[in-house]
Amino acid sequence: MATETNTTAADLGEAVEQAKTKVRSKAKEIVEQGQHAASSVADNARGTVKTQLTGQKDNVADHLLATAQAIQSASDQLKEHGTPFVGEYADKAAASITEFSGALKDKQVEQIVADTEAFARRSPGLYLGAAAVAGLLAARFLKSSGTGQPSAGR
Repeated sequence: MATETNTTAADLGEAVEQAKTKVRSKAKEIVEQGQHAASSVADNARGTVKTQLTGQKDNVADHLLATAQAIQSASDQLKEHGTPFVGEYADKAAASITEFSGALKDKQVEQIVADTEAFARRSPGLYLGAAAVAGLLAARFLKSSGTGQPSAGR
């Protein structure tokens, strides 16, 4: 009877070990599937964000080019109306904006991010100042482009 008990206990122990192994294997498989799914979602999100950023980058570059053309037109009018000195400055500004617009359009989003990070490391104070000015300009722009409906608190 003792031998039978030992055999049953051994069989039970072996069954428990097999069950543990199966549970570990299944858990590992589930974790791997979860990691793969998370990676796939992250890749899709990165692709979507990159596509949207590229579209916005190109949109900004187009607006900058239109601004440069408007400045160039104003420069031509200034020169015609007897203020060539101011017109020359406007020419230089238009040329710089046109150059920046082309560079912006030609660069990939990743390169722009890398350039911005490098600039922030080289000149953190200037970077923070530029970010603050950009934030104020964006807030002003958003405020001025509102729907024109008064808010409840006014």
